Parts: sequence; structure tokens; C-alpha cells
Amino acid sequence: MNDKQRMLIFFSILFIIFSVFIIDQFRKTATNDPLQDMNFVVVNEQIIFVELAITPQEREKGLMERKVLEDNNGMLFVFSDEGEYSFWMKNMEMSLDIIWIDADGNVVYFVENVPPCVQSPCQTYSPNRDALYVLEVNPGVIAALGIEENSEIVISLNKL
Repeated sequence: MNDKQRMLIFFSILFIIFSVFIIDQFRKTATNDPLQDMNFVVVNEQIIFVELAITPQEREKGLMERKVLEDNNGMLFVFSDEGEYSFWMKNMEMSLDIIWIDADGNVVYFVENVPPCVQSPCQTYSPNRDALYVLEVNPGVIAALGIEENSEIVISLNKL
């Protein structure tokens, strides 16, 4: 075996070791992703962490009787089919911005700074187009993030 062949074998082994190391590092990085177990939406490059309301009972309760909603947090109501879902503010203790989102992730309707309902009958808020999701966030979020109809919202549901 000449020196050229030895060098080729040496660099081949070195390349294999380096490749295994790089692949291992990528795998570790992917499994250490802090967002992998979180549900969130992304609006104009801003992440909003969301609690999910999927079952009829969860959707009925929503954020009722909560006194505070942390910054960059919200509740995402997930429906099985698109429809014109109405919302109200019964038993709410805080105002909210409410955003209706279609299956493609586009805002179809929104209302800002919706106050709690203090007497019956409570006012209902309904979109004029079908939506699959409804996002409730703190008042002022719609204005702060520049959300308007047809704004794109990326929905990442990692933990159902």
C-alpha cells in the first residue's frame, strides 16, 4: 500500500467520523427544540402560545372566569368542520380580541376589544365567512400585530 492509498483511507475514515458526529448533533438539536411540545400560532413573525379548546365542553367553557391571560398567550378553538361559529362573552372577566381563521390559515373575520357580557342577553359575534379555528387573545393584539382580513396565521398543533 503506497502513501497515496493510506492518505485516501485516512481521509475517508475521518470523513465518516465527522459525518456521524454532524448527524448526531442535528438529531440532538431537533429533539431539544423547546417548541416541539407546544401548541402555538405565528402571526407576522410573532409566536402566540395557545391552549386548545377541541371538545364541545372545552369550547363552551373557553376562557370563562379567567382573570388574566398572559402576554403572547391565547386560546385556539378547533372545530371539525368549517362553519360560521358565533362567540359571546358570557361569564368573562376580561376583554378579548377574537379572530376567525379558515382551514388555509387566513383570517376571515375579527373583532377587537370585545368586553365581557354584564347582562343577558349577551351579544354574539359571528363571522361573515366560514372558519375552522377561532383564536382569542388579549385586547390590542390585533392592532399591535397588524392583523387584517386575509392575514396569514400559521397554526402549529404539536400536543393534542
